[in-house]
Amino acid sequence: MRQTPPVLPSAPGHIVANAPEAGDYKLVYQLPIDNTAFNPGRYTVDNSKLVPDGSYDRIAYYVELESATFGSQYVWVSSDAFETDASYIGVPNTAEHMKQMQITNMNVVSNVAGDVTGQTGNVEFWSTNYSGTETDLIPGGTGDFDFDDTPGATGNYGSMQIHNFGDGETLFAYNGWNDARVSDLGMGNQPTGNPDWTFAYAGLGGADDYSVKNLYVLIHPIPEPMSLGLLGMGGLAVVLRRKRER
Repeated sequence: MRQTPPVLPSAPGHIVANAPEAGDYKLVYQLPIDNTAFNPGRYTVDNSKLVPDGSYDRIAYYVELESATFGSQYVWVSSDAFETDASYIGVPNTAEHMKQMQITNMNVVSNVAGDVTGQTGNVEFWSTNYSGTETDLIPGGTGDFDFDDTPGATGNYGSMQIHNFGDGETLFAYNGWNDARVSDLGMGNQPTGNPDWTFAYAGLGGADDYSVKNLYVLIHPIPEPMSLGLLGMGGLAVVLRRKRER
């Protein structure tokens, strides 16, 4: 039997203003990104335990950044749900979070990457080191650090990246968050160096170069059957009223 959708806070208003699709989403995680190692205790919102498995059909990520070099940036990325357990859709700091896969029906709204509807994208989520070697899981990899990298079995660099691989574009990347060094952070392809911002901490893509750096993770709850029934009854009532008014 399908689980009851959770009662969660709605997407913040400034996200909905930039990405109207967010109006139907609920907030699971909110994270002010640290300059160095990620700590789950830094989530200012963590509603993951309130979300029944399989109670949502889409997952979304919203990242907002501001720096002297790149100005104010934002990206909204939503797709069909690729994970049923909301505990594993945040920063991928455990082996259970690991994902190297395509995602479907991806929508993107961004003042950096542009807008995309219904695209196929991919995620690269893991807590370990990784190489630029192609896996062939994602078409078009180049052998560089891009949208088709190979996660290692050991190490602690960490990758949280979403890509529009069809256009060879990084939508956002948050790397190097699993150890004490400054993390990599960026939106769109890195202008120089690795497109996915790997090792960007040494240049202008270090987390400490941003004055604003926030990550939000949201879900789209599956409506209850009762809600769908009421919606249908409401539509029928409108039709009947219009017929009477003729």
